Amino acid sequence: MLSVSSSHIASSLTQLPCFNNETVQAIMPLLGGLSHEVYRVDCVSNRGIVDYKADGFEYQSNKRYVAKRVEKRETRFAEVVGAQKAFQLGLGPKVIYANEQWLISEFVDGTPLANVDMSITDKLSICLPLLSRLHQEPIELLDSEQHLGRLNVQNTIDVLLNHSCRPNSQKKVIADLVQEHYIDTSNLPLVHIHGDCNFTNILVNLKTNKERDINLIDFEATSLATAEFELGMLMAVNLIPEHEMKNGLKHYHTGTEIDDDIVTRNAILSCLINALWYEQQVKTYSRQYYQVKASQQYQLLEQLTGLKYSFISK
Repeated sequence: MLSVSSSHIASSLTQLPCFNNETVQAIMPLLGGLSHEVYRVDCVSNRGIVDYKADGFEYQSNKRYVAKRVEKRETRFAEVVGAQKAFQLGLGPKVIYANEQWLISEFVDGTPLANVDMSITDKLSICLPLLSRLHQEPIELLDSEQHLGRLNVQNTIDVLLNHSCRPNSQKKVIADLVQEHYIDTSNLPLVHIHGDCNFTNILVNLKTNKERDINLIDFEATSLATAEFELGMLMAVNLIPEHEMKNGLKHYHTGTEIDDDIVTRNAILSCLINALWYEQQVKTYSRQYYQVKASQQYQLLEQLTGLKYSFISK
């Protein structure tokens, strides 16, 4: 019996071609990110053997998968490409199947790095080598209709401000702050970024120290951007103090020099992106959780700039 409340979801998943030769025994919701649905799918092979290949798919007799709903057209292709690239680099779980609604990956055991009892320094020593390897991968020329878009930070913030319920006077203060810290990236090298390297998106298998047992997941925000933006967003979304981040950069090795000041400026812009996005969720879902998250981003913003802002509620 499938242990998922929605028969529509169960029907949608069990009809996917990647499960044609398997019996789906259970579908269980997983605690995913803040913007998507994620399920664990437990299967048993109908062929009674441990490993086999059929119709272009690989199967095992008893297998767990992760099914993520990926219906956002603007991020769907990029997320699949990012997840596939992570697996090829040994950074993430294998992608089994993808269509316009679902991304199916192998299930990997692990604890989110955010929940592991260790210092920020130790967490950065795990996270930054992963990003180093991702950023060193050459950017491939992809089909013109299927490409990783170049991140436009200014446009991202403008869209969030347009949807914000804040009065125009506060929007202007935020827009001026963006202009003050904006970085022209037109002449800077681009890398393939994860885009949301929250410590919750890194799974660590605590049973072993093998590198392959550390997995980077959830590439919904992946794009082409500067390494400094990735590091600034890492700093902002995980609320990492500036001195901790500068010290942690010793674990980031790509052969390209990283400008600490540009990382901090990107962290400031990332704080605004995150806070405005969290506020949008408050408007949509009326959850106090998101308001707390937004407040944390604004607090870090003030720490990074050394200034107090009137648009931030105390």
